[in-house]
Amino acid sequence: MIPIVAAYFVPRGRRPRASRLPAIQRALSRCQRFFAREASLALIWRLHPSPIFGSTRADQYADALQLEREVRAHCGCESETVGIFFEGHLPRPALATMGDSGPQFFVIAEPHLGFLEDDEHDDIVAHEIGHTLGLQDRHEGLSIMRQGRRVASLGQWGLYPWTRAHLAREDRKALRRVWASDDWE
Repeated sequence: MIPIVAAYFVPRGRRPRASRLPAIQRALSRCQRFFAREASLALIWRLHPSPIFGSTRADQYADALQLEREVRAHCGCESETVGIFFEGHLPRPALATMGDSGPQFFVIAEPHLGFLEDDEHDDIVAHEIGHTLGLQDRHEGLSIMRQGRRVASLGQWGLYPWTRAHLAREDRKALRRVWASDDWE
């Protein structure tokens, strides 16, 4: 089991949107099913039950590490992967750390966060979770880890079979090496 704690983070001066938490839940559920289907990984996630309010204005969070520290302090989690759904714009709207120098985290900010309300761009959430699990960006092929590639939403089949969200064979092998289990087929 790979635990992920997720939080909806609202910086000072912004208002939480009631539609955000259910949208984040749906996206995380689809990511959970995606990684179970594609790599037999059991992700378990816990969404913080209410928005976390920051002490700084949105335009002052240029450093995602500052954001990550605030969320960890509020959630009280030390070693789990933390997903931060940020109400506002960041210089990079989707990013992740792989945990080489400590606990891993990923951030989804505007515009991607807004798209989750329309059940779009959950492939970007899965891409960032892939990074926290140790996967690198791909520059070829059609894996969900391909940088800049848009695929169908995780819950949909694309117009063509190759547009369906999936992991490349090499990505599945890499996950098996890192997250070895007796359950692999």
